Amino acid sequence: MDVELVVGVVVLGVLHGVLPDHGWPIAAAYALDRPRKWIQGTIAGLVLGIGHLISSVALVVAYFSVSRFAEFAEGPYMKPLAGTMLILLGVHEYLSDGHGDHDHNHEHDHDHDHNHEHDHDHNHDHDHDHDQDEPGPLARIRDRLPGGNGGHAHLDESHAEGGLATLGTTALVLGFAHEEPLQILAICAGTEFCLELMLVYSGAVILAILAPTLLLIAGYQTHRERIEQYTPYLPTLTAVVLVLVGFAFVFGVF
Repeated sequence: MDVELVVGVVVLGVLHGVLPDHGWPIAAAYALDRPRKWIQGTIAGLVLGIGHLISSVALVVAYFSVSRFAEFAEGPYMKPLAGTMLILLGVHEYLSDGHGDHDHNHEHDHDHDHNHEHDHDHNHDHDHDHDQDEPGPLARIRDRLPGGNGGHAHLDESHAEGGLATLGTTALVLGFAHEEPLQILAICAGTEFCLELMLVYSGAVILAILAPTLLLIAGYQTHRERIEQYTPYLPTLTAVVLVLVGFAFVFGVF
């Protein structure tokens, strides 16, 4: 195997992985909204990278197994299909956060505080405390957004599995939707090491996804107080990114 060819494949994989539309901002957003951000960021980045690996290997196998697959992949249907899937993933990310219980508990606690203040305090003091405890319009909107206050206060295994499954599915979709694996197929068409080159390429993609994910988390640690003001909106931002990338594929921007 030529060293120059391997270097070219590695460079292509790095350039592929560091592009924001290949998922690392989504991995960072996933990690920033959870405890042990470094571990979660590493796991999320690996899930995205391995998803790309699976899609790349599957593309090689399909390319050599199905004679007409390359024609379909290069045709007008792959990217609109991938874009539609990304849009659906974004909608799912927005709707599946489950704030019904949080809103119910919030109202219950508020009623309890209201009765307590009414029984033991003067009406004037009660009104004053009520005004202070009553969330403003922006706070109420934030509480209802995915990832709002308390939205992830009680994470369980099903939430974690759902988030990682979404990341993995996104990586698979992005891996099939982009043209870089097809470029690798063109490069390795004249060599017997096609699968090996695709594995090298996918390894470079994994590293290129992990690096900016962890760098973004490092920036969070440095500017924690400022960024924490915006972390409640990260799940919603994740959904927006998914939908925007999906529309970009549908309309041929990527």
